[in-house]
Amino acid sequence: MRVMSLLIGLCLLLVLLPTPGKAQPALGERLQQLPVSVGEVTTVNFGVYESWVELGIREHVGILHLRRANPQGFSQGQAVRVPGRHNVPGLTATGLVVNLPELMVYRWSEGEVAAWYPVTIGQITSRWNTPLGELRVVNKVEDPAWHRPSWAGGGVVPPGPENPLGDRWIGLSRDGYGLHGTNNPYTIGRTASHGCIRLFPPHIRELFANVWVGMPVIITYETITVGQEDGIVYLTVVPDVYRRGTNRPARVRDRLAGYGLRDVLTDEGLQEHLQRANGVATPILGSHQAV
Repeated sequence: MRVMSLLIGLCLLLVLLPTPGKAQPALGERLQQLPVSVGEVTTVNFGVYESWVELGIREHVGILHLRRANPQGFSQGQAVRVPGRHNVPGLTATGLVVNLPELMVYRWSEGEVAAWYPVTIGQITSRWNTPLGELRVVNKVEDPAWHRPSWAGGGVVPPGPENPLGDRWIGLSRDGYGLHGTNNPYTIGRTASHGCIRLFPPHIRELFANVWVGMPVIITYETITVGQEDGIVYLTVVPDVYRRGTNRPARVRDRLAGYGLRDVLTDEGLQEHLQRANGVATPILGSHQAV
């Protein structure tokens, strides 16, 4: 099936992306330009004795991921749609990529996506927006103390259950910012921090064990992502949480055109994706489409 999917995807790309001269080399180059798509969209049972936090830790999703993918709501004992496929932006051979509006962090290792986790980012108020940039890890601290900044009243909160940093801190090369755990996992998958990036406690421990001082960290802002796996091209749209005007039809067309996919979606189809903006990766080209 994987071979058949790839062949169908290649054929469709060849039809929709005509180029002068030799088609096959140009097609191969375009496929290589597409970011990687990983994971799967699934439906799982939300256990009667399970909290959404337990579900989120197991399935690597936060609360807004679940709400966007299940606009009708979800409750214990019901089937829940899990938006587990991701088009990974900000390619890096080894390092971390945080896509703020997607509320996700990705760990790259030797050119492959090794893991991904839901995160909480800075609040929508511009003062607390998590900043963008190409940074690096500058320190790692187990059981950190929280040195309150002046806006939080000053003083020091020692390690323990009252510490909002949780039990792991990964400091970044922008003073005062880092990735860390939390003493309130119900905040994961929201725009709720003062600029730092929070993870579920089990997830930050896994990440902590696999990063090192000097590792590159890219913090980006992509509400529209395109990715490819096995000849199937996926499009994902998430809300423009910081209201930067990124979900405009013209911008989506330009993004698709950059990959030779400008006319893959009709105007109506494009508007539907933008209005829904549910974070669910949808196949727009490949074996899931009529041939």
